[in-house]
Amino acid sequence: LDARRYEVLRWYDMYPMMKQWVELENGFYYIFLTIVLLIVAAGVMNTVLMSTLERIHEFGVMTALGCGRWRLALMVALESMMLGVAGCLLGAGLGLMLVALFHRVGIDLSGQMDTIVRFYIDPVIRTEIDTDHLWTTIAAVLACSLIAAWVPAWRAARLKPVEALRHV
Repeated sequence: LDARRYEVLRWYDMYPMMKQWVELENGFYYIFLTIVLLIVAAGVMNTVLMSTLERIHEFGVMTALGCGRWRLALMVALESMMLGVAGCLLGAGLGLMLVALFHRVGIDLSGQMDTIVRFYIDPVIRTEIDTDHLWTTIAAVLACSLIAAWVPAWRAARLKPVEALRHV
C-alpha cells in the first residue's frame, strides 16, 4: 500500500458528532452520580441519625462505663460505613445482573432506525460494564456514606452521660 494515498483518522476525527455524544454521555453520568449521591447521603444520614436517636440511653451507658467520645463516634461512623458497603454490594450486584441481561438480550432501537442509519451502527444496543464508572460510583457512595455519618457521629460524641441516661 502506498502510504501517500491513504490518510488514517481517529474515530472522533471521522465522526465529531459521535465524540460530542460520548462527551454528553459522560456529562450525564456525573449529573446522575450527583443525584444518586444526594439520595444516598440523605438516606444514610436519616437512617444513622434515627438509629443514633433511638440509642441515646445505650450511648449514655457506654460513656458512663468509660467509652471515649471518639470511640463512640467511630462506632457510629463504622456502622454507617457498613450500611454503605451493604448498599454498594446490593446495588452493584443488581446493576451487574441488569447489564448482563441487556448485554445478552440487547435494547432494540429499530423503531428509530431512520435516525440511527446515519451513524452506521447496529439498531440493537448491547450494554457493557464500564469499570471506571463502576469503581468511581462505588468509591463515591462509600465516601458519601462516611461523610453523611458525620452529623450523627458528632451528635453521639457530644452526648453527656447523665443527660443520655435520663433519656428513655
